[in-house]
Amino acid sequence: MKRAVMKGFVVNDFEPQRRQFLDEVVPLVATGAIGYLEDRVHGIGQTGAHFARLMCGENVGKVLVVPGDAMTGIE
Repeated sequence: MKRAVMKGFVVNDFEPQRRQFLDEVVPLVATGAIGYLEDRVHGIGQTGAHFARLMCGENVGKVLVVPGDAMTGIE
């Protein structure tokens, strides 16, 4: 049997440090010193296939489904 385990922290526990975090990290992301990966599809109709890719481990980085068409913004 396969299992998924998620461990982490509760964001609200660190709310007092939010401003400090933003002040330090936003400039690093803006300059490219810190990067991130997104596996993005456009259109709610892509959700099922994208979820299946996620469950098979075929995704790269954060999985996002953007509602609507990439060109028009309308689904």
